[in-house]
Amino acid sequence: MKKANPTRLQLLASRHHAVGAFLLLTSYFLLSLPSSFAAKEALLIANAEYTHFGKLPNPIPDARKLADSLRQIGFQVALVENADREQMLDALGSFEERLKASRGIAFFHYGGHGVQVDGHNYLIPANADIPDERRRCRARSGLRPPSRSQKNTMIRQLTST
Repeated sequence: MKKANPTRLQLLASRHHAVGAFLLLTSYFLLSLPSSFAAKEALLIANAEYTHFGKLPNPIPDARKLADSLRQIGFQVALVENADREQMLDALGSFEERLKASRGIAFFHYGGHGVQVDGHNYLIPANADIPDERRRCRARSGLRPPSRSQKNTMIRQLTST
């Protein structure tokens, strides 16, 4: 008797059952771990009210919703809103200390402006005053915008010829 090849639907169903069984066993394993392994720490930083450039509508409401969801699944959540550089560094330092003490699971989220420079990513504090590229180039070259008297002199020279 020839054995029939399984159909695509049967293969998908068997994979679905295998994934379900894996998730069930993984959940059982994680729930059976000692509480020291189950410590869950989250740090959420949401910067929306920027002093020197564009305000953002979503970071704070999104972070608050995320914080509620994380608390529902057992995370200890630190939520920092509209942080300056020092507040961000303090929050990260406290987060690191809590993680060292608990040796648990870490979750970090940042909502706000960021920038990449030379392949490195930076989170922008709410009070940051970042010069645009033109101001940076002028500062490096020593060039300054012309003063009012210099502009007037240039205009007279251009119009007198």
